[in-house]
Amino acid sequence: MTKLEAILIEVENALNTLAPLFVPEMQLTFIARLPGNDEADILVSNDDFHELVRLIERAENRAEAK
Repeated sequence: MTKLEAILIEVENALNTLAPLFVPEMQLTFIARLPGNDEADILVSNDDFHELVRLIERAENRAEAK
């Protein structure tokens, strides 16, 4: 098993552990990135990618509004 495969299994397990804390319709997403390295990022989600983009844009707009 590669390191990436092991990480993905651990992330999936963590998301499955957290899922019961939320309403059933909640979509959980994990993002990890190493700033400055476009090759070192991980996104784990069962959500629609376009919905994730909209979420990040909303978060950015909220941050700019402060």
